[in-house]
Parts: sequence; C-alpha cells; structure tokens
Amino acid sequence: MGDNRAIAVDSREWGPLAISDISGRVVEVVGSRGITLMQTPAAFTAAGLAPDDHRFPAPLVMPGLALIAALAAIVQGTVGAVIWAAHRRRRPRQQPGQTTW
Repeated sequence: MGDNRAIAVDSREWGPLAISDISGRVVEVVGSRGITLMQTPAAFTAAGLAPDDHRFPAPLVMPGLALIAALAAIVQGTVGAVIWAAHRRRRPRQQPGQTTW
C-alpha cells in the first residue's frame, strides 16, 4: 500500500498490481487522524468484483471482551458471596470459653 513518502516502495514504483498478486483485504488504516475501518464497497460486490464483506468491526472486539469479563467478575463475586454466606450460616457458633474437640 505505501505511506505516501518519497521513499515508499508502492504502486508508484511497481506500477499497477495484477489481481492474482493481491492476497488479502485492507482491514484498517492507521494515520495521523486515527484509525479508519475499511469495508468492501457495495458497488464492488454488486459488480462481482469482490466477495460480500462479512468481517466483524475490529474496534468492537475489545470493548465486547471487556464487557464479558466485567459480567463474569460480577457473577463470580456474587456466587462467591452467596457460598461464603451459606457456609458461615451452617457452621455452629462457638460460645466464649467453650472448646470443641
């Protein structure tokens, strides 16, 4: 692809690429303005130039995993507190000065 510098080895150096030389699709472009997600244009799929784009948006993966981890921590904490309370409730309380063997 290239980085738009005079020293970049990109299509200005190579010329146009044959379709057989292309082995993947662009997912995102990182630049000075942030990250831009790339999707296959509908005109390309309608003309049969590219397959349908069924890729999941990458920036949604990390927040989704963080949400799942937070929910798992809440569930584990709740279950642990219930088990701890049930265990405490079953254990007979010892009177001061009383020893159990």
